[in-house]
Amino acid sequence: MLGRELRFLRLEMDLSQKRLGAIIGSNEQSVKRWEKHKDAPISSGPADRLLRALYKDAIGADGTVRRMLDRLAHFDQAETSPDTMTARRRAHEWRATSSPIGIDQGS
Repeated sequence: MLGRELRFLRLEMDLSQKRLGAIIGSNEQSVKRWEKHKDAPISSGPADRLLRALYKDAIGADGTVRRMLDRLAHFDQAETSPDTMTARRRAHEWRATSSPIGIDQGS
C-alpha cells in the first residue's frame, strides 16, 4: 500500500491520523510519516490486509472489524500487563481475565 492510498482510505473512513494510529496499534506520527511518502510502499502483508479490511468494513459491512480493533486498542491501553492477561472460555464466550504470572485460576 502506498502512502497516498493510506491517506485516501483514512479520509474515506473519516478518521484522524491520531485515531487511525490508535486503531492499528501505532501512533499519529507514524501515520503522518507514511502518508508523507505518497509513492513509497508503507507496508505489505498483514498491515496492508488489515487496513483494507478496515476500509471494506467501513463502507459496507456491519462494523465487526472496527469493533474488534477498538477492543484490541482498549486492551493495549489497559493497566494490566499483557503477560498477565489470559483468555478463558466460559459458556460459549471468551473473557479476558488477569492473574499473577504462572497462577491458573481454573476454568
